[in-house]
Amino acid sequence: MRAIDKETSEWVSLWENTARAATQTAKEAALVATATNGAPQERTKPAASTPTPKGYGAAHRGVDSLRWRGAEDKEWNGLWARGTFEDQQYKGQKLHRLLWTYKVKADGTLKARLCLDGRQQDSSTYGDIRSPTMRLTSFRCLLSVAAANKWEVYADDASQAFVNALRPADRPLWARYPQGRERDGRCLFVRRHLYGSHDAQIGRAHV
Repeated sequence: MRAIDKETSEWVSLWENTARAATQTAKEAALVATATNGAPQERTKPAASTPTPKGYGAAHRGVDSLRWRGAEDKEWNGLWARGTFEDQQYKGQKLHRLLWTYKVKADGTLKARLCLDGRQQDSSTYGDIRSPTMRLTSFRCLLSVAAANKWEVYADDASQAFVNALRPADRPLWARYPQGRERDGRCLFVRRHLYGSHDAQIGRAHV
């Protein structure tokens, strides 16, 4: 027990020291910005605020319906270009539901994302769903150490990240065409992982 307490105390001490160093680094950066430009730069906000629709119907009723439709087209075409779906004839397969979700980015860009409704995902379509994910506390400690040592930190973002991973061949999954894209007598065989599916995280980790 004492060994655990000692280890915890050491981590707390490291956190406090690196946090102080990070704060000092931020203050120094602010002073440099003030000396160079006369005043710290403030982040500009979008001129107009676009409300985020709660669903497909709301997105297509508002004044920005055409813009949301364009965002849907970009997502839909991107998924097909990556080979996410295969159009098949409906022959009694158990079909899952696809949902449109929407977001207004910080720069005012409209983003539409097609997600699988994981609440209805058949348990036969996934197995182990654990994925290697760093704890937020560990991540903060790493950033604090980087700030204290003035290391460069890089961030990356993958477009349609989960789609990079193929679904397991032994766990087939089919879905209905989403709203606005319906086709009578046809369904979608989902070949790649989608946001919302239970096994998307573990699939992405194996890429």
